[in-house]
Amino acid sequence: MTGKPPHDNSSTKGTALVIGAGFGGIAAALRLRALGYKVQVVDRAPMLGGRAQVFERDGYRHDAGPTVITAPFLFEELFTLYGKKLEDYVELRELEPWYRFYFADGDTFDYGGTVEQTLAEIGRFSESDKQGYLKLLDHSRKIFDAGFSRLADQPFHSVWRLLAAGPKLFMLQTYNSVWQMVSKYISHPKVRQAFSIQPLLVGGNPFDTTSIYGLIHFLERKWGVFFAMGGTGALVASLGQLMSDAGIEVRLNTTVKQIQVEAGVATGAILESGEVIAADMVVSNVDPMYLYRHMLPADIQSTAVKLKQRKAQLSMGLFVLYFGTTRQYPEVAHHTIWMGERYQSLLDEIFASVPSHELPRDRLTGASLTIIDALTAAGLCRTRGEARRIVAQRGAYVNNRPVEDIEIQLGETDLASPSVMVLRCGKKRYALLRFT
Repeated sequence: MTGKPPHDNSSTKGTALVIGAGFGGIAAALRLRALGYKVQVVDRAPMLGGRAQVFERDGYRHDAGPTVITAPFLFEELFTLYGKKLEDYVELRELEPWYRFYFADGDTFDYGGTVEQTLAEIGRFSESDKQGYLKLLDHSRKIFDAGFSRLADQPFHSVWRLLAAGPKLFMLQTYNSVWQMVSKYISHPKVRQAFSIQPLLVGGNPFDTTSIYGLIHFLERKWGVFFAMGGTGALVASLGQLMSDAGIEVRLNTTVKQIQVEAGVATGAILESGEVIAADMVVSNVDPMYLYRHMLPADIQSTAVKLKQRKAQLSMGLFVLYFGTTRQYPEVAHHTIWMGERYQSLLDEIFASVPSHELPRDRLTGASLTIIDALTAAGLCRTRGEARRIVAQRGAYVNNRPVEDIEIQLGETDLASPSVMVLRCGKKRYALLRFT
């Protein structure tokens, strides 16, 4: 796809509505515009970027986007579609090192640069692992070829396409976890940690995430690891300018309530305001679980889709702490990861299965949800009497805050996230309440 669509957003193929202005939504909008569609992007956030927002407080700017960029060509392609160059909009600077690991005993491990530099760093811990790393990198290349080069742009709308990809991935033993893959080639425990930690960046556990994710070793080696000068927000701003130049209409602070479907085809979206936006094509960049649970009518969803929603295990979320400083720390690498004294046992505790239960959102208003109600609804107590005893014994917690009043009413201010409340009984019995 090449070309320079007119700024008036005229159409040669029809209209397209993109819901969600994260990187995926932005990329979809730009590609659709280059194909000749009249494109409109809608997002409920005040800024473009999806999770890559920028927050300002007390004179500090906090970049909430990803800390590194590992496949810059995907961004370069979007500018090339319009005869432009990414570097004319934003500077991507390669990091050196890519990652710096600080271990609890004071050791450090710098990963990145040339293969020779990486081998030298590995040699400080284990000479025998230098050859193992080369074998690991070669195995990662094979997974990359099978799982990225051949499959990354392929839709898996049918089971047959999925089965066709299976034999090659099976031969590469992608049924093993990332940790198992790394441990096959690397023996030193600290180097194993450094080369297995990547799934954590997307909420996965290295000890049970498929080793397909191991392709990142070769991906990073192929394209490098970069940082956008000015933060990820600067990259988002450059893409926003490109969309403006291409004539793409963007509507922020606008929430889509439901996708409109007629005869099995998405025909537009209904906003919270009641406005209907009609479109020949609808593209969703919304979190899939939220999309199916809240934005698509249940009566059009197949039994298989509904079953998958009930059985799906969602990836781990996280809390991010931002802080400002009045000085620089040149000894701290851009992408620094501090490792604790424990690794596998700590991850086992973090990723331990936590039961989750759903309640209607309106339970948070008025006086309809007491701590007793919450503990029994979450399955932490079998009876209301048991719940009263635990509260009276100071063994009940909401978001790790002790609750001592059995009459306390829980509401919106007691949520740990926009829709989740974390409950605990005693030291280790957790449960989640999700409000939908």
